[in-house]
Formats: sequence, structure tokens, C-alpha cells
Amino acid sequence: MWKIHWLILALILCSILGCYPNGDGMECFGKDRYASLNFLTTTPVDSVQFYLDEQRICYGDVGHYYKLVVCKSLTTDADVASDFFSEKCMASEKEKTWTIFHCYVGEPSDGVVVSSKELRVKVFSTNREKIDIPLGSLGGLITNVFPERDSAEWFGYRDNPIRPFLDDFYSPALSMRKGCFNGFCVASLPMADEEVCYDK
Repeated sequence: MWKIHWLILALILCSILGCYPNGDGMECFGKDRYASLNFLTTTPVDSVQFYLDEQRICYGDVGHYYKLVVCKSLTTDADVASDFFSEKCMASEKEKTWTIFHCYVGEPSDGVVVSSKELRVKVFSTNREKIDIPLGSLGGLITNVFPERDSAEWFGYRDNPIRPFLDDFYSPALSMRKGCFNGFCVASLPMADEEVCYDK
């Protein structure tokens, strides 16, 4: 009986004071030191590389990178997601299939200063395209890059079309439009969290 009381007391203390394995707590940094970058397209693309100035990011140990294909299922009314285009995807003018390449990077976790003056994206598909997008600081923002031909579709969404797979996009219709460059458009949204925290 006393063991249960001690366990409850320990849980209460942990919830008030915080419990960490190393006893040092957490270290938090402002969101302006991080950037979330996304390349989105309804046209099949093999891969995308991200660069800040001349430094390749979201490659190897620098940042986090993944590819996601989101589509309407042929067999159910639900959205499905995978890392490749599936035969189970319904492809039509009404039901778009979005391919998303996501990159999350920042300091101090990756040693990348995101106040870069230029975001560069290399797109690999049937023809290789390099998109140079001159931007100011990307810190604290979710920056979305997509072909100009997809812009009306993207800005027409009042709600996040990628949920529940990615919560980052909120309402694309309310995003800040930064313009179009070489056939690709850029829009951004502020990150929801004010800080990014890690165990010390």
C-alpha cells in the first residue's frame, strides 16, 4: 500500500518539477533559429535537394528530410499516405495527388544558420530543374515551394489538405505569398510553437 502512495507522490512531483533522466532539464531555443521547407507538386517528381546559399541541407546528418505522397484512396473515402505513388491512389482532376518533399533544419541541432539570403531547390524528374529563390530570413517560418501551375489549387484550400499526415500547413489560403520565380511560387506560414526544446 505504501508503495502505491510513494508512486503517486513521485508522479505528482514529476508533473510539478519535471523529471529528466540526466537531471539537467531541457534547453529551449527560439523558433527563429529553425526553418521548415516543403516542395509540393501534383506532378510526379523523383527527388528534391534543398540548399541554403551554397550549403546543401537535409542531407546526411544535416536536418530532417522525407518524401510523402498523399492521395485519395481508390477503395475507401479516406486519404492515404506513403513514400511512393501507389496504385491505390485515385487520380483525377477533382482528387489531386500531392507529392511533398519536407526539410526541417536549424541551429544549434544542425549547425545551420537559417537567415540565409537564398534558398535553392533542385528538382529531379524527367528533366532536371534548378530553382533559385531569393528570400530573406526563413527562421520561424514554414516555407512552401510549388509549381506555378499548382498555385490556384494550393491557395484554394481553406483547410490543410495534407492533414492528418502533416499538420504544418494550417490554411494555405491564409499563407503569406512571397511571389513566383522561374515558374515556381513561394508562400509561408509562421510556425505555431514559439520555441524548440531538447533534452540537455
